[in-house]
Amino acid sequence: MPTESSISFWNTMQKSIDNFFYSINISARDVIAYVTCFAAAFLVGVAIKRYGKWMVAMILGAIMVMAILQYFELVMINQCKIRCLLGLQNIHSFNSLVNLVKITAEKFWVEGLLSLSAICLGFKLG
Repeated sequence: MPTESSISFWNTMQKSIDNFFYSINISARDVIAYVTCFAAAFLVGVAIKRYGKWMVAMILGAIMVMAILQYFELVMINQCKIRCLLGLQNIHSFNSLVNLVKITAEKFWVEGLLSLSAICLGFKLG
C-alpha cells in the first residue's frame, strides 16, 4: 500500500516536470513526437550498422534494374507522378529546391537534430 509521502513525492515530480515543459513551450504531444523520432532514428542507426552494406547494394541494384528496364522501354517511369508524390511539382530550378530545403529545415530542426544524434548513437552502440 503506497504511503502518503510517496504519492506526494511523485505528484511533486510530475508537477515540476509539467512546469518545466510549460516554461519552454513544449506540450505532451511534442514530447511524444520527439521520443518517437529518437527511437525510430536509433533503430535506423542500428540497422545501418548491421545491414548497411546490404541496403546500399539493394538500393543500387534496384536503381540499375529500373534504369535498364526504362532504357529498353519495358517500363515507363512517370517522373511527373513521382514529383507529385514527393511534393516537388512546383520545383523547377535549383534555387527553388534550396528554398524548399531551407524552409523544411527551419520547420523540423529539432526533429532533425534528434534524428541525427540518434542515428549516430545507434550506429555506435549497434
